[in-house]
Amino acid sequence: MDAELTKFLRQNAPAFTQRLGSDRWYLVALAVLTSGNRFGTAGGVLYKYLISQPEYASREQRQSLIRRLREVLVKLVVAIGIPKSLESMVSLAKEIEELDNDNSFTRANWTPEQLKVRGQALNDRIYQGDADAIFELLKYQQDFIFAILDIGYGLFLSDETVLPAVEGEATLLASLIVQDTPIEIASHTKGLLRLGLDKNMIEQIKLVSSEIAAFMSSHVPEYLQ
Repeated sequence: MDAELTKFLRQNAPAFTQRLGSDRWYLVALAVLTSGNRFGTAGGVLYKYLISQPEYASREQRQSLIRRLREVLVKLVVAIGIPKSLESMVSLAKEIEELDNDNSFTRANWTPEQLKVRGQALNDRIYQGDADAIFELLKYQQDFIFAILDIGYGLFLSDETVLPAVEGEATLLASLIVQDTPIEIASHTKGLLRLGLDKNMIEQIKLVSSEIAAFMSSHVPEYLQ
């Protein structure tokens, strides 16, 4: 599927695990790879690597992993749009055995009113007023505010059924590192601190994200060759 990426994971996953933790490193890796130029293979290659490890020997463990990987890709729609997230999800879905498929639907039956409340609540937790100036600037752009608060934060980012807010923010920060958006990187770094993540861990997320991005920079995707 992607021998180069498989080799990279085998060589670097142990160190990434030690630096970020066994339940966080692969979330960051998936966010970076999908946001970069490995979106077409990221989900599938990462999943195949992970299920080769003993901690995912049971069906229940694999289904939990699938839910976590899927939720990263759902949340990434906010940061990179549907096309890249979709291609990564397709590559993941192709590698899932039928017995391991999980059909949970955590956002079923959510209402527009709930989205507005959830979005505002999460925005307040992360920014604590820092974003007020932006929303004041955009007060005549209500469609854009709706897209940010109700859809971005309300529909996509506020769901903590599978990933707590701190992990959602960590994957979002990883994606922003690849995209090199300094204002958003600074904002979400503060957000992670407010959610209780240790400063040293945040720096490790940034470093690992940068290292994976550097790996991708030396690769020319097949569709460009």
